[in-house]
Amino acid sequence: MCGIAGIAGTWPDREARVERMAEAIAHRGPDDAGLWHDADCSLGHRRLALLDLSPAGRQPMSNEDGRVHVVFNGEIYNFAELRADLEGRGHRFRSRTDSEVLVHLYEEAGDEMVSRLRGMFAFALWDARERRLLLARDHFGQKPLFYAEQNGALLFASEIKALLAAGIPRDIDPRGVDLFLSLQFVPSPFTCYRAIRRLPPATILIRDAGGRTRLRQYWSLRARPASRGRLDAMVEETGARLRAAVAEQLVADVPVGLYLSGGIDSTLVLGRAASAAQGLRAFAVGYREAPYSELPHARRVARHHRVALEEVVLSPQAADPGELARLFDEPFSDPAALPVVHLARAARRHVTAVLTGDGGDELFGGYQHHVLAFWLMKLGQLSRARAAIARVALDRLPESVRRSPRWPRLRRILETLSHVEPAAALLHLRRQLDPELRARLYTPDFLATVADAEPSEILCAREAAPRTIEEALLWTDRL
Repeated sequence: MCGIAGIAGTWPDREARVERMAEAIAHRGPDDAGLWHDADCSLGHRRLALLDLSPAGRQPMSNEDGRVHVVFNGEIYNFAELRADLEGRGHRFRSRTDSEVLVHLYEEAGDEMVSRLRGMFAFALWDARERRLLLARDHFGQKPLFYAEQNGALLFASEIKALLAAGIPRDIDPRGVDLFLSLQFVPSPFTCYRAIRRLPPATILIRDAGGRTRLRQYWSLRARPASRGRLDAMVEETGARLRAAVAEQLVADVPVGLYLSGGIDSTLVLGRAASAAQGLRAFAVGYREAPYSELPHARRVARHHRVALEEVVLSPQAADPGELARLFDEPFSDPAALPVVHLARAARRHVTAVLTGDGGDELFGGYQHHVLAFWLMKLGQLSRARAAIARVALDRLPESVRRSPRWPRLRRILETLSHVEPAAALLHLRRQLDPELRARLYTPDFLATVADAEPSEILCAREAAPRTIEEALLWTDRL
């Protein structure tokens, strides 16, 4: 990963502040640092070098005549074909990086450049001639990008801590806190800070020469009709796509490894990577308490594919909540954050980048809400009857059931089924804090500040919100 930061517009000690912002996220890019300034904009970058390790890959990066400048975090997987097309149109490249594709693609396509990118990315592009800033985030929001508008200036960075280092106020946003407690995450565009916003996935932000900003969603996830093809043909196509995806993510001038749990997702990725790369090294985390450790599974998979495996064994003393708070800037509910921090440290001694099995459950329906969504689809024609039966069950279940340890989960499922509209039912399922407990947990004053911001309504109110249960499922998995 890399780190980007910058300020467009007038800001006290702007150049020094951007340098301070970049220093705040130096951990994102230990290999190099770069700054660029003109009368209206300052850009900062911290580099983790993956392609073209020479000084030619340093950012901020510009086009031939110095009109367009970019700071970029991520990877563009189709950069080779984009570069070939751009060179055919007369553009001259000074490096072998994917970053340089962006400045030349902007010259050709303007803001529409994002529709031609395939990858994970967050970038800021300054058009010095038009005095115009473009921020962009990838289709699924894999790469983070935060921004704040203060006193006519626009500040942006890969992490919240960089914006705070520039002087953005730290006032807490009650709505962000409520969203986190209710959903266990804070959906874009919100954060837990009143002055800071998260650029949504598949969205660009444009700041024009007059200082006016606007957001535009450039891509929308829509469900396609289910395939009627043969199962074996679909399995073969899925395998081919997985092989291609893994192969293009192994393209690097530095060693690439893999996080391995021994589960389905990371095992599939390792199998494809081991056949495409020599000397691959995998990394696994386990615990001294055997029932909780995945190391035996990881060892079996590594032996099968003849891949070297580095093991990290954690004890309770490894927990450091303060470190996690410093890393994430906001509350973060995934307990995997703790072992991943230690796994990353172990991996960094041997490799510069890693592949993981993250995202497999979202793609292949591995979560509990996917199973319930399947049955909601099956019962779609009986939605009113299903909702009525669920409401009756909620009212009439005996007290012995309500005292059962399984009651909270059962009640949540029944409340989900009690919604007539499938999409609303699924969004309800994503909620972790029910309205009754929410009202009891919050003080009256705090509850009053978030009374008009019902979490599930916020999810549904976003631009291009889901129209069907399939879209609701895909939508909530990428917020």
